[in-house]
Amino acid sequence: MAKRKIPTLKNQSKINFFRTKLASFFSKKQNVTILGAFLVLFSIFLIVAFISFFFSWQEDQSTLSEFSDKTIVTKNLLGKIGAILSNFFIYKGFGLGAFLIPVALFFTGARILLQTNLRKIITSWNWSLLIMLWIAITLGFSAPKNAILPGIIGFELNAYFQTFLGKTGVIILLFFGLIAYLIIRFKITPEKINQKIKIVQENQLKKNELKEQQLKENLRNESLNNQNFKNNQPTTAENRNIIIDETIEKRQERQETSTQTPISNFEAPVEHNNNTTENTAENIIENTAEVKISTQKIEASVDRNSENEALINEYLVDRASVNEALEDTPITVDFPIEEPSYEETPTEIVKENPTETISKIPEISEETLDEPLIPENKSNEINEKNIVPSEEKTVEKETEKQSETQKITPEITTEKTAEKTQPETVKTISEIPNDTPKIEVPEETIKEIKVAVEQNSEEKSVAENLSDQLVNDFGEFDPTLDLGHFKFPDFNLLKEYNEVISIDPEELEANKKRIVTTLQNYKIGISEIKATVGPTITLYEIVPNAGVRISKIKNLEDDIALSLSALGIRIIAPIPGKGTIGIEVPNKKSTIVSMHSAISSKKFQESEMELPIALGKTISNETLVVDLAKMPHLLMAGATGQGKSVGLNAVLTSLLYKKHPAEVKFVLVDPKKVELTLFNKIERHYLAKLPDSEEAIITDTTKVVHTLNSLCMEMDARYDLLKNAMVRNIKEYNVKFKARKLNPENGHKFLPYIVLVIDEFADLIMTAGKEVETPIARLAQLARAIGIHLIVATQRPSVNVITGIIKANFPARIAFRVTSKIDSRTILDAPGADQLIGRGDMLYSGGSNLIRIQCAFVDTPEVEKITDFIGSQRAYPEAYLLPEYVGEETGTNLDSNIDDRDKLFKTAAEVIITAQQGSASLLQRKLKLGYNRAGRIIDQLEAAGIVGPFEGSKARKVLIPDFIALEKLLEDEIK
Repeated sequence: MAKRKIPTLKNQSKINFFRTKLASFFSKKQNVTILGAFLVLFSIFLIVAFISFFFSWQEDQSTLSEFSDKTIVTKNLLGKIGAILSNFFIYKGFGLGAFLIPVALFFTGARILLQTNLRKIITSWNWSLLIMLWIAITLGFSAPKNAILPGIIGFELNAYFQTFLGKTGVIILLFFGLIAYLIIRFKITPEKINQKIKIVQENQLKKNELKEQQLKENLRNESLNNQNFKNNQPTTAENRNIIIDETIEKRQERQETSTQTPISNFEAPVEHNNNTTENTAENIIENTAEVKISTQKIEASVDRNSENEALINEYLVDRASVNEALEDTPITVDFPIEEPSYEETPTEIVKENPTETISKIPEISEETLDEPLIPENKSNEINEKNIVPSEEKTVEKETEKQSETQKITPEITTEKTAEKTQPETVKTISEIPNDTPKIEVPEETIKEIKVAVEQNSEEKSVAENLSDQLVNDFGEFDPTLDLGHFKFPDFNLLKEYNEVISIDPEELEANKKRIVTTLQNYKIGISEIKATVGPTITLYEIVPNAGVRISKIKNLEDDIALSLSALGIRIIAPIPGKGTIGIEVPNKKSTIVSMHSAISSKKFQESEMELPIALGKTISNETLVVDLAKMPHLLMAGATGQGKSVGLNAVLTSLLYKKHPAEVKFVLVDPKKVELTLFNKIERHYLAKLPDSEEAIITDTTKVVHTLNSLCMEMDARYDLLKNAMVRNIKEYNVKFKARKLNPENGHKFLPYIVLVIDEFADLIMTAGKEVETPIARLAQLARAIGIHLIVATQRPSVNVITGIIKANFPARIAFRVTSKIDSRTILDAPGADQLIGRGDMLYSGGSNLIRIQCAFVDTPEVEKITDFIGSQRAYPEAYLLPEYVGEETGTNLDSNIDDRDKLFKTAAEVIITAQQGSASLLQRKLKLGYNRAGRIIDQLEAAGIVGPFEGSKARKVLIPDFIALEKLLEDEIK
């Protein structure tokens, strides 16, 4: 026992020692202030690094492993440290939820600085960790194909939960976590919920009571105004209640009367009759007073504030039912138009039920109440509604005018006696002086105003009508009519192979047993295993027992390959979207995937893609067809002899079988001069070239640079056409041009797709350097929308060749077998390409997932047959001409005479190229020269194009990368 206690005492003493040190550290205010400031600044550092990571993670992915290399520069705003921290917390951590880490650090530092709520630091960190986990799992569930948003933790946890709970269970779990957080964080209880409901109900009751009180007060005020109007004497506050009671009694009596005599059956004429004896003079005066009271209310309502408008309207609606008792009293009701008339035109007596007419009085819109009842006369702003037409109107227009008049707020004018029978001219509520000026507007002026209003819309439709007429007469523009008799290559030109996949059950069972045995040797149990046989690869999907870590199986890749005695073993842990672990094992007898089967497949023939490409077949023996227009650029890499050139031929063959020569053009760059030579036969059909170029297939480095810059000029010209046509991409532009909505006289034309194919990109970078990289990067960034797409292939996928700028703009990538994991990560940002078996076995990355494909095989004789078939048909007069590019000749103003060069010119050039630094001081040290002679040699090197121009204090740029390029340059000068 004593021996066991000794280490415990030592550990306890160590803990006490650290506690003492921490206590002494935090006892000093300076240390606490420094710690708080550090946490605040470090949190800001992390936030900036995290934000920059989302814009630069693709470019920086290949530079993370080269931390100590000074020549490698990251795109992250905070350098390599920022990139590494961001990659650790976001990509390998919590994804988007990692932003809570700098937030928690900031508040922790602030609390330490301010010495407030120090006990809540641990609580806040606990909540932050739980929220980060919840966000990571949620993003892993909602965006499983995006590896950045959820992070590896979110992706793995989501896959783990989906294995046991399924998608529905994960959704329920996430909602439960959210509800539990809200309940705990905000201390939500049933009592609080009931209390909130009661408070809301009480507030609603108070609002209703306040509204009723306002309504009663308004009723009292209105009744007071009515009584004052009748008696022409002020009414005191004492008799307000009496007036209200009388008003209510009258309303009830009249409602009973209105129920006995329905309004719909009342058809009395609206005319004054002196012989009417049914009503007494007393009733007439009372009814007249009622109408004037309503008129007075309308006038008073105009001056009311917006708060009482709704209450007044409700009261007026109730008042309309009271006025229905005036059935037996004929009243003259005039409805003037809303705007003032410019012509003395007496309104007609409205021949309808007077009670119905009066019931329209309260229908006053809020807009009418806000506007003055008598608008100002504005002769300069003549509107169609402000004009009273002359007597030349037809009966139809008069009827329309009456229907419009009924919709406008009515204005009532009545006489105090019933003896007056002639209608008067229309007056508003406030008295209008008799000398108001009137304006007569003839019918022709009205028509001119209507024409002016509709003129703009008619002008806009002229071009559309013209294009529709052209389409009706000649049909849509068809760019293929120039080669109307063109025939696409026949399937018989492609060779067929025996593509029946031979399944050996014994081989499958033997591999299954070996996999299970190997995993059991490392104490990894398997609950299920199944096999999917492909052309060259068989995929074994396994479901491990609960509690087995995926990383443990991933680390056994070499051991499984050893037990199966096979190369090219690749483990996919987990398979995206399936919740299983995949082990890819090569078949003993592989099957050739022919181009014939890929091209003749239903998926390729019925595809409606703009630029369809049949790459080959997947492990499930399905033809994979992708759209180059949506990629929008393709990067291919692989070691020598692994199928890269066959892949390029497969891409070109797919487009030749699907697109007409008028719809697509190729720009082929072949530094090796032998890979793409066969396509010379279709130069006048499918190829594009510079105007002064003899051959369409480019092999010279200088012409490559000119061609790339010419494509940049073509890109800018196409963007100008798209801007003038007001469209966003080439597809919309061509649709508009085919519909004859674009005038060719304005420079518009049908735009074919242009596919730039570069074989052996590494050789171009070595010989031309940045002269090639700059236009390629510009095309990759901008040329997608105007239909220029790049296919770049290389056999050396190093960081110097495939730079971050190029990788960022080539989201679609194909990797054939490479020699190392570093090359695999360079091309795919993931391992796996080094485990391929070659001979067309490749990995395709079109997004976040890697797809293993057996590339379709098209041999050289097949390509030759296809090009012969196309080349024998009628073609265009010449190849598609690109814009002419005039390059800047280097050193035109300098001494470039070869005979006058210094004797040490070549030696100095070799020194400069070796050091990759162009400066006179370097030549002085290395060759022991004086400053003047070294300066003259530098000028001669600039004239020869070996170094760049003078850049002040900086060293000149070296334009030649190696001695091979130097020898070639000197030989060309001698020639």
